[in-house]
Amino acid sequence: MMNKAGLSTFSREKLVSLAETYSRLIAALDGLWFLAAEKDRGYEAALRMDIDVWQEFSDIEARRIASILDASESGISRVISAFKLRATFISKEFEVTKLSENKAKVRITRCRTLESMERAKRKVFPCAYNAPLLYPKFAKGIDPNAKLRFTKVPPRTSPQDSCCEWELEV
Repeated sequence: MMNKAGLSTFSREKLVSLAETYSRLIAALDGLWFLAAEKDRGYEAALRMDIDVWQEFSDIEARRIASILDASESGISRVISAFKLRATFISKEFEVTKLSENKAKVRITRCRTLESMERAKRKVFPCAYNAPLLYPKFAKGIDPNAKLRFTKVPPRTSPQDSCCEWELEV
């Protein structure tokens, strides 16, 4: 029997570093895929394909992450914990402000994907269209009572501005 590439021998620090690396790699893969689809099929078709793929992936990811979360955790804490484990979320920097027992505000302060699009001087940001569809779907996959609403999407006014913001209620 294989030991899963020796992961059980890795230190905690090395496992965290590996998770962060894979988070950046999946974001890079997504960006490269989108650019290739856009070049071949045009922006609108690439965006439709991107949304279709990520909607399906969001369902799969929510089920798998839910299965490893602490069973005693519920409500807003459970959904926030799940977001922290998302493949593309691990490498983001963010702030969570709990507004009440069942409501929180999330502010993404660093998103390498957005930074890459800004460096490439893109004027249209696919995440402004797909994230408001995909994040609520993922949240509902963790807790069917979850409601997620974006309050800010790209573009941002300056690099010091937040990347995006949303409110979560369970």
